[in-house]
Amino acid sequence: MTALALATAPVATSQTSPTTPSATTPLSTAGKVAPPATQIPTASADFQGQIKKLLSAAWLADLYPFTRDSDISDEGYEAGLALALRCARMAPQRRPAWDMVLLLADQVEGGTPEEARAARREALTALSKLDPFDDTVRLARIADAIEAHPTADARVRAYESILAPQNRTALGAPVAARLAYQLASLESRIGNTELFSRWLSEAVKADPSYPTAAQAAAGYFRMRVADPAADIELLSIALEANPSDLSTWSALVSVLLEGGAYKAAERTARMAIAVAEAERRNELVYSFTGDLATALWGSGQREAASHELELRMNRLTEEYRRLISLYDPSITNERLAREFPPLPSTLSIAMLGLAQKDGDAKKVALLLERALRGTDAEVKRAEDQGIRKEEVGSFMLQRAVALLLFGKDLGTVPSLLDDAVKSGALGAQGKARFDAMLAWRQGKADVAIKALEPLRANDPLAQYAYASALADAKKTADAITEFRTIAETRIGTSIGLLALDRLSDLLAQPKLVAAQLSKPIEDRAEVLNKALTDHLPTTLDQIIDNPFRALTIAVIPSSVLIGPYESFTIGIQIRNSSPLPMAIGGDAPISGKVTMRSAAPRPGQTDSAELPPQPLLIDRRLRLMPGEEILIAVDADLTIVGMLLNVQPLDSHLVNIAVVSNPSAATGGIAPGFLGSVTSAPPIQFTGVTITEEWVKQSSALVHTAGSIEAVTRLALLIHAATDPARLPEAIRGDTKALWADIVSAWKAMPESAQAWVLGVIPQDTTAMAPLLDAARASTSPEVLRTWAISRVVDPTDPILDVCRRSGDAELAKLADAVQWVADRRAKRAANEVGLESERQRSMPKDKGIGSGRK
Repeated sequence: MTALALATAPVATSQTSPTTPSATTPLSTAGKVAPPATQIPTASADFQGQIKKLLSAAWLADLYPFTRDSDISDEGYEAGLALALRCARMAPQRRPAWDMVLLLADQVEGGTPEEARAARREALTALSKLDPFDDTVRLARIADAIEAHPTADARVRAYESILAPQNRTALGAPVAARLAYQLASLESRIGNTELFSRWLSEAVKADPSYPTAAQAAAGYFRMRVADPAADIELLSIALEANPSDLSTWSALVSVLLEGGAYKAAERTARMAIAVAEAERRNELVYSFTGDLATALWGSGQREAASHELELRMNRLTEEYRRLISLYDPSITNERLAREFPPLPSTLSIAMLGLAQKDGDAKKVALLLERALRGTDAEVKRAEDQGIRKEEVGSFMLQRAVALLLFGKDLGTVPSLLDDAVKSGALGAQGKARFDAMLAWRQGKADVAIKALEPLRANDPLAQYAYASALADAKKTADAITEFRTIAETRIGTSIGLLALDRLSDLLAQPKLVAAQLSKPIEDRAEVLNKALTDHLPTTLDQIIDNPFRALTIAVIPSSVLIGPYESFTIGIQIRNSSPLPMAIGGDAPISGKVTMRSAAPRPGQTDSAELPPQPLLIDRRLRLMPGEEILIAVDADLTIVGMLLNVQPLDSHLVNIAVVSNPSAATGGIAPGFLGSVTSAPPIQFTGVTITEEWVKQSSALVHTAGSIEAVTRLALLIHAATDPARLPEAIRGDTKALWADIVSAWKAMPESAQAWVLGVIPQDTTAMAPLLDAARASTSPEVLRTWAISRVVDPTDPILDVCRRSGDAELAKLADAVQWVADRRAKRAANEVGLESERQRSMPKDKGIGSGRK
């Protein structure tokens, strides 16, 4: 199908209605996940189809870790793609295999582009049938069709044709916006700046909630419009599209502070702090706290600024010490009390400047010690991590600046400056400036004035020291001129506010703010304050103040009672409960991933039995409008929970599942970030099997039933039981030879696909299993050989690998080569680790007994 045909094909809206079922989201009319059909069908059902579905899932479960092995080769990815494609074709109604095909097609595109593109097209076509509402797949199909054009000009014409006005309704706004952005990017690569600008604007117009386009537009047009008010409008649009983007918050705060719009800067900084706290980005929390202090300080709210800083710094220090105690449980309370978080220089200077203006010498000394201990922590961290010497030197300079501006004991300053020079962080001119500042603080005002006068033009710190030296030398008029110049030209900075405080003292005006210095400064601040009010909606404040109300999450299992090898789904329902449209994706207010946290303790188990967290993709839509929702049905047997239950099918488990929405990258995805939450599902009881004499006898008879899925799954359970004789009733243990003969007989009588599935889900090799494994080794079935290769090969010299190569199946032979490569690398890696451990033990001092000492 052509790109234009794909674009104009009828498509439903992106809303998933509770009464609109789709192939991947089975819903009842009440809006809940519908109970699945009976998962273990009778012999009269589609036996082959059910077996293929089971085998596809089993191969896929083994393919996941294989393709994530650090030693896999390019040929391994190609073999993995072939197996994933086979899995998908065996069970085309299940999404995970097609998703795996897309993932591996991207990996192998450089080596076998034609095969990769063909696999990708097949996967996208299948996925579009499974879920016609999937905007992501639809967009990918259109983009692939466009990329098939041989030249850039042809691709441009294809984009323009698709984006023609008559096609916009069929496309839908989210897809149209992303296609317009792709066209803008193409025009940029070609060098057509004007057309890049046009299509970037079109992307934002089509869908203002599309974060990538909004952020790109803010960056691009800001460079071409020297107007802070326009900057605020562009940045506000970008933040409305993605309020979790901390870099945009930082840019907006900077524009407001530089323009002296302290009221707007205070509002913005408070929102930015809330987002940074939710994202667990402590370094940005510190930075935005400095911005908030600067905004309050600049607007004359000195008492509020001091109070705000004290509250926030106490909380940040407490959190910092808590983390230290977690990493070093042996630390004493006395040592812990001396630990302070490293702070950005703007925040340290704001805290010290406020205390200094208030004349609180004791508080200045305390805050200075806190700031210095923070820089000590930064220096130690940088040295421990082997960070560049220049960066270590920059922390030393922060310490020197704090001492020169606020310290009394300046004895360490010369050595700090020498170390900064040696590190490369401080050049000759910088050293001259600091030496002159040291002379100023040492009471040598005339020496400082002479040295700093030629440096002050483009160096605000040197100019501040110069003005201070003038004041100390009783040259008050000149000092007032210099401090006023700094205050007017460095609005919204710590050094500008320090200068304003000194100017206030010299003019004997207790409360002086920048807006009082000149009418243009006052007017500009008013324009910027109004611009933020006009363009950043208050609904954003409401969302940030109540982040847990923006998204409503539900986790709904298809059943709460599960038996061995029964398939079940985990429904993840996400509703946009905010008043703003929200995009879904990697850089969007609704993350395209959630993290599944789970535990599956067995009866009597004392520990929590937590399983590793697992990311799950949910980006089936590009955007949710207010009130819209999606429901993603996750095949549980291909999650880590399902894999565990298949590995331990005889044990009962109480399965607890929770979904972390909008996971924070700073926590590795295990905790929620901004707008995220942790939502639990109802507990799921996995029944397991009670092994009795009657069950064994009944199973031994059942496994011989031809054409029965239950016979196949019961055979796997019987093998699990027979592999561990301690599980068997005493009456059975004495005749396990007959039991294994029965098992082998039943296995041989089954279709090859059933044999392959059983071989893939039974335990790893044990002595008791020898009769069955011998029978499996004798098989020439491609399905059985595939299962053995992907699930049971540990030894790179396993003879089965040669059998695979001689099978006449080129795909199977390639899989055997890839498996052998990975197995060989794993074996060598394990041998190296054993060798390193042995070497470590040999190199350790020998213990010669109590009190023997070393000779």
